[in-house]
Parts: sequence; C-alpha cells; structure tokens
Amino acid sequence: MVGRLIDLFGPRRLFLAGTALTGLAGVVGMLAPDLGTLVAARVLLGFGTCSGYPAAMYLIRGEAERTGQKSPAGVLTALAVTAQTIAVIGPSLGGLLIGVGGWRATLAVNIPLAAAGLWLGLRRLPATPAAAAAERAPGRHPAADLDLPGMALFAAALVTLLLFLMNPGADNGYLLLLTAVAAAGFTRRELRAPRPFIDIRVLGGNLPLLTTYVRALLAYIVSYAFLYGYTQWVEQGRGLSASETGLVQLPLFAVAIVVSTLTGRRQAVRGKLLVGAVGQITGCALLLLLHADSPLWLLLAVVFVVGIPQGLNSLALQNAVFHQADPNAWAPRRACCAPSATWAPSSPPPPAAPSSAAAPTAAACTTSPGSCSPSARCSWLSPCWTARCAA
Repeated sequence: MVGRLIDLFGPRRLFLAGTALTGLAGVVGMLAPDLGTLVAARVLLGFGTCSGYPAAMYLIRGEAERTGQKSPAGVLTALAVTAQTIAVIGPSLGGLLIGVGGWRATLAVNIPLAAAGLWLGLRRLPATPAAAAAERAPGRHPAADLDLPGMALFAAALVTLLLFLMNPGADNGYLLLLTAVAAAGFTRRELRAPRPFIDIRVLGGNLPLLTTYVRALLAYIVSYAFLYGYTQWVEQGRGLSASETGLVQLPLFAVAIVVSTLTGRRQAVRGKLLVGAVGQITGCALLLLLHADSPLWLLLAVVFVVGIPQGLNSLALQNAVFHQADPNAWAPRRACCAPSATWAPSSPPPPAAPSSAAAPTAAACTTSPGSCSPSARCSWLSPCWTARCAA
C-alpha cells in the first residue's frame, strides 16, 4: 500500500509522513492508559515504519537512473547492513530500556528517533516527483487515483488468512473461505480497475519477479520462525534468562553483517540464494540435535550457521527485486494490455522478434504488422503480448 502511495505522492512526502506517524506512535504508546490504546500505538508504529524501505528503494532507483549506474551494489549493501545492524542493536537496546524505564521506554525511544528522521529528511531528501505524476491529467488530485476497493479487498484477504494461520483448525475453516472470496474479488477488481492497486496483468507476466516473491516468502518464513521460535525455546526450554538469550542471538546478526559486507558488491544472485538455501536447511537440521542440556557452544553453532543465509538471502532478494521490478522495463507491456481492452482468448502468437532487437514501444505493440488484434492482444497471460511486448 505504501509503495502505491509513493508512486502517487512521491517518496519524500511518504517518508516524512511515516516518520511523523512513528513519533506520534511513541507519544501514544508512552502515555497509553490501557491495552487498547497500546495496540493502537502499535498499529500507528506499523504504518509509520513501513514507509522507510519502499521510499529508500525508490530514491535509490531514481539516483541510479540519474547517474547512469546500472547496479548501485554499494548502496544496496549499505541498506542491507543497516537492517542487520538494527536487528543487532534492537534486542539489546530493548532490554536496556526496559531495565531503566520499563516497557513504556521502548515506545518513547521512537520520539527522538522520529525527530532526527524528520530533520534529516527535510534537509537531505530530494523532492523527487511522483512516478504517476506524468500519467495524471492536469488538475487531477493524486488521491483520485487510489484504488480503495482494491486495497480493502487485499487487506481483507490478508487479514483473514493471518487470523486462520494464528489458530488453524476446522473450527476456523470459514476464514479460509473468506480469504478465497476476498482474493477472487480482489483479482476481478484489479483486472477491471483503470488504475489498479496491483497491476495483475503486468505482474502475472513478470515470471522472474513472481519467482523472487515466492523465494522471499519461503526464506523469510524460515528466518522468522527460527528467530522467534529459537529465542522462545532457548529461554523456556534451555532455561536461559532473557538477557542471556539476547546475547546468544547476537552472533546471528553479527555473522549476517559480515557476510553482507563481504559479498554485497558482487552482483551474482543465484550463488547467494543457493548457499543461503543450503545454510537454512543445515541450520534447521542442527535444531534436531538440541535438548534441554545442550552445551552453550552448540547453541552458538546453530546461530552461527543460520547467520550465513541471513546475510546472503536478504541481499540477493533485495538485488533481484531491484532489477526485476523496474517499471520502465515493463511499460510497453502495460501499454499493450490497457484495462480498456477487450479480454478474450488469445490468438496464436506471432513470431517473436530477434533477441537482439530493441523492445517495441507502446505504439509498436498496437500498430506493428503481425501484432495481435485488439480482442486478443490483452488476454490473460496471452503468449501474444508476451512475445510482442516483452522488454
């Protein structure tokens, strides 16, 4: 959702708005009189912090295009290392703040951090124009391009699925039914919307990006399951204190930082993903050796092994998304598959252009000899427009 808002309003505005929400969440959480207010503060914090990463990626891509640097590997590495560093500092800082000022201090710390973020954002972030500004009619407000029904259906599908996964069972089977209904409604809406929240036509034709999303889903399921599950077991099953558990986890992120730093400037993605997958499988297999009396060195060995894919996967997936989600590369396909076109079964595809030929323009997709007829050009995942309009 924030990514779409960045397209409409620009990264600087969304970063500043998200940072302001983060500071507001700190104030609300610090003064929360009851659980409901505390939950509201956490919701505000989630909305605020989720703007940072997509805004950063947008600005990095814009700066890469401005300077002609195809792959800003150094900047992407710095972004990955920053995320890993936060993961290292977070648990230790959280424990220190709780010991000094109680749980309210863990929310209050967001106030000075947000103030610093606002000051730096106002001074340093360029006023980059929104990506959708060029496509917007003069005088049309950006909010008019928001696909609110699509966003609502997407949120409904996601929330019902998460509610089921939190407590799976036959009694909650109706949640899966609601998820399917919301997902079907979302798909139908996005295929018909003039400015969809998620352009399914383009996304469906970008198989490399879809594959990367699936890889990211699998990798992060393993990563977060280990992060939270292992922490809970070390404290409750192995009997370590909260502070000792935090210290046991530190090598994981320290190794990830070192791995990201050493391999960040190498553009290879496949090798990192393969080693990362083997590392995750090895780490999960080592968990089978643990028991209530496991020595400390074994606990640290497991964390060390898992730290290697932690650094490789995030970096490789981040680089893959940066290149595969390039909107300029998919503009011709978007033009060939406009929402106003008639959806019909595709006709046989014409001969594909030679690999050395330049990608056809939007006009070429619709007027060049041998291109698809209007009734067949934009059929769902049609090989016709895939062959003619692939960038």
